[in-house]
Amino acid sequence: MLRSLVGSERCRRDSSSDDVVLPDSIAIAQYLDDIYPDTTRIFPTDPLERAQVTYLSMLIAASTQPVQNFAILQKVGLKFGDDQKIPWAKEIIQDRLAEFEVAITKTAGKYCFGDAVTFVDICLIPQIYNGRRFGVDIAQFPTITKVLANLDTIEALKAASPENQPDAVPP
Repeated sequence: MLRSLVGSERCRRDSSSDDVVLPDSIAIAQYLDDIYPDTTRIFPTDPLERAQVTYLSMLIAASTQPVQNFAILQKVGLKFGDDQKIPWAKEIIQDRLAEFEVAITKTAGKYCFGDAVTFVDICLIPQIYNGRRFGVDIAQFPTITKVLANLDTIEALKAASPENQPDAVPP
């Protein structure tokens, strides 16, 4: 079984009884991309391009996203006051998105990495939702804005967007 450490969701790897724990969404996405190679790929098969997509994904998933996690914001509130949580998160997210904007100006086509949707695009969508939630003006990032406009034409991605979930909190 393939399972996440944080929930009871399981994905059967094969008919064996061995459990494999993949506690990270990037690892899970790479695994699924590898075991279903005949479907639309979200990671390039070329090793250098795959590394570039992973790098861009990590700019969001590791460098940007964690600052808005509840536990981190609670620590900021305890140390600096609750009134500092939102401005702190906004500043960090804005700085990291500025770094991401520079990075994708070198790789973007229609999407973050060329003209096919990759895992980095999938990472970007919820981060932009959170950026807006913390008051970041996304319009200051023209490449990100262009990519988002293209992603917004894909029905499956629109349906999966955070704001379209039943428990969504408005930004």
